[in-house]
Amino acid sequence: MKSLIEVLTAISVDIEMVCNTSLVRDLKTLRSRTEHEGESFLTITLPAFSKAFFFAMEKGQWTPDLCSAFGRKTGGSLPKFLWGLTSLVFTPQGVLREQPSVGAVDAIRQICLFASKIQQGCSATREKKALADFVLVDREISHFRPLHWRQKTLFSSVVSVLYGTILADVDKRLLSEDFMPKHGPGATATRISGNRKFRYQSWTRRLQRCLPIDLWQFVNHNELAEFIRADYSSLGELFLEKETPSRVITVPKTAKTPRVIAIEPVHMQYVQQGLSSLLVRAIEQSPLVGGKINFSDQTINGRHALSSSLDKKLSTLDLSEASDRVHAWFAFELFRRNPLLLRSVFSSRSKQASVLDQTVCLKKFASMGSALCFPVEAMVFYALAVTAVMSARNCRITSRNIIDASNGIYVYGDDIITPTLEVKAVTSTLESAGLKVNKMKSFSSSNFRESCGVDAFMGVNVTPVKMRRLPPKSHRDAEEVLSWISMANLFYNKGYWTTARVVRRIVEDVVGNVPHVKSTSPVAGWISFLGSYCVERYNRTLHRFEVRGIVAKGLERDDPIDGYRALHRYFTERGKQPQPVDSSMKSEFFVNTFTSRGTSPLRSGWLTKSARRGSVCTKIRWASPF
Repeated sequence: MKSLIEVLTAISVDIEMVCNTSLVRDLKTLRSRTEHEGESFLTITLPAFSKAFFFAMEKGQWTPDLCSAFGRKTGGSLPKFLWGLTSLVFTPQGVLREQPSVGAVDAIRQICLFASKIQQGCSATREKKALADFVLVDREISHFRPLHWRQKTLFSSVVSVLYGTILADVDKRLLSEDFMPKHGPGATATRISGNRKFRYQSWTRRLQRCLPIDLWQFVNHNELAEFIRADYSSLGELFLEKETPSRVITVPKTAKTPRVIAIEPVHMQYVQQGLSSLLVRAIEQSPLVGGKINFSDQTINGRHALSSSLDKKLSTLDLSEASDRVHAWFAFELFRRNPLLLRSVFSSRSKQASVLDQTVCLKKFASMGSALCFPVEAMVFYALAVTAVMSARNCRITSRNIIDASNGIYVYGDDIITPTLEVKAVTSTLESAGLKVNKMKSFSSSNFRESCGVDAFMGVNVTPVKMRRLPPKSHRDAEEVLSWISMANLFYNKGYWTTARVVRRIVEDVVGNVPHVKSTSPVAGWISFLGSYCVERYNRTLHRFEVRGIVAKGLERDDPIDGYRALHRYFTERGKQPQPVDSSMKSEFFVNTFTSRGTSPLRSGWLTKSARRGSVCTKIRWASPF
């Protein structure tokens, strides 16, 4: 707690120099309330203040009821807390100024959101409520009636024009068996991880109807024949009599709410990953929607948010519980013209979820955790936005008009950018489809925009630096050490040099001296505007200058795999960057298979070890400083 107050004090010093105002009384309030209320003041109350501030900017008026956690200034509408900054944006009566201070907006966002994203667990009560809300939301979307939805016909036409060619192409690839399922890196419902996923051989009868197990779960027919010869009776056991439901859990997000995800069974995740890759590749390469629906490049949305904060041509919308509110009918409508793709997508969809000691029959298409959730929801949101624009313009349903209506719409997950003139129509359509627009985080009227990690005000990037982890207590706190080094560099780049100096001192008090390095160096260290870096020796073997410092390393566990299962991994991973052949492989046929190709995508040790997800350690090593 002491370190957090120390950093916030340094932030206030930097802000006072930029905004030419005093924050002495505000710091006293901050220290006092943190002492009495604990970390919740920093992680919950201050972010709520920021949310109220920007909502007031959007409405053009600060009303006394917006943030009841802080007392008001006598004779005015503004709160006493941070009055020196808020008065640069609003008049004492709470009216938005014609020329609000960009520096003040940036400062308020930095102070209030600095501790808003600490990755720590919530209380058991909050976790239980989040899981209960998961069930409640699924019940709510069951009230959506697609047959009675007034924009059903228009949505269907929009989907046909936008995705018709793309999905027909994907369907053909499935028909020609030009498709490679693959295991994902995450956890599974049956707690099978790493290389053990390749030893798991179970299937469902739903999957068997469209993606036969002999084609997609066995490397070749020789393996299948050996499996049958070994125990013919076990062939029937490959098809699960009762499908395993997805397992709903919470993972740390913020102190206020955890993130709720559904962990999929191994075989479902295996097929979902392959289908997701097909869809993502097809959409990103499409001349019609490529660059508008994005999966790997957030900067497109960020650039539009930055430019729109100045000209207001585009608005940013944020959806609450976006993944959990997409009704399965929307996915059906996307794929219904492509039978094999439709069957494959829905056969790999978990129909049930295990949550709070009960099994829920899902009405949503997929929860966060499914590999198909992200691409399908993005396609649905984009089509809904185009449908809304078409409806607002009241134009004929033609391909040309639909393509024209799609101009100015950009989607990355649940971050939606849409033309400001049609923002009300888009909001109305999204809500009529059972989705929930977060009015507190959607911006169209003011000069503020927020999308894909970029906060922009009047053409200036006002994205705050956020503390992701608590301060390190020893050099063994690897993730905390790396996070705070990164945070110091972000403050340095932002021009908060007093803050950067304080964060650096806190880190060096724990781990000792940290060198200056280039941003591309494998060594974790400080960066400099001058481009300077430390050099401690010249390595005559590698012919390079080196510095001794902290290097991050992922942790692994013993997880051997060989034979056909190792060959299976090769085929599913071969698209990755080639690496030297692993000498520990035991199958001679496996070695000959890809040594004849010249290169292998498998790094040394992949067949004997697997990564421990989310685990990292630090080592003191000699490495290049640039």
